[in-house]
Amino acid sequence: MAMSDTLPPVMGSQPAPEHRADPNHVDWVAAALALVTSLSLVSAAWLRYGPEADRFRKSEHPGLGSMPPALVVNDAESGEIRVVPLGGQSGRVVWVTFWSASTPTASADLAALEPAWARLRSRSRFTMTVAAVESDRPELVRAARAAARTSLPIAIAGPATRHTFGAEGSNLPLHVLIDENGRVAAVAHGRADSSLSRLADQAEHRLDDLEPLGRSRFAWR
Repeated sequence: MAMSDTLPPVMGSQPAPEHRADPNHVDWVAAALALVTSLSLVSAAWLRYGPEADRFRKSEHPGLGSMPPALVVNDAESGEIRVVPLGGQSGRVVWVTFWSASTPTASADLAALEPAWARLRSRSRFTMTVAAVESDRPELVRAARAAARTSLPIAIAGPATRHTFGAEGSNLPLHVLIDENGRVAAVAHGRADSSLSRLADQAEHRLDDLEPLGRSRFAWR
């Protein structure tokens, strides 16, 4: 006897009741997601257009090609205020690194800069400044410098300088290369050898254009 293509219903089974939407039912998951999305949009709009918008915009580092603000720092020993001449004022290439003396990587961050400093320090139109952000703890900056046994020129950046360059929070070390015309030529974060090497290459190329005999300046001596 051939079997039927369909099986008979199981004795005693009942068809599943048809599901009908309850008009009074609230989908709390969907409501929560909608609320989170709305709050995110409101928060984004507040940061962009609200009264705090200028503060957030100003805390970002100067963009490429822009004219940076004055670089005002304090001497790490005497506390004396000095202004580092930027490119447009003196035709110099300036490399400023904002650095924290209070992090576990403080010495490693300085050590990563040593090859670039050794490579470029003899160039007459080059300036490097490592600006520590602990303006309220100059003794900590001096201790960190001594522990690192570095020859890098270290100063201290006050709150206003840190803020205008965006050297705040977790984006340190922050490296800003300023060209001979006083404009931001490059920006980098961290201590990766590849990033710092590229910055040094760019600085050297600019210095070679300013000093055509730069690479051979000792050959004839």
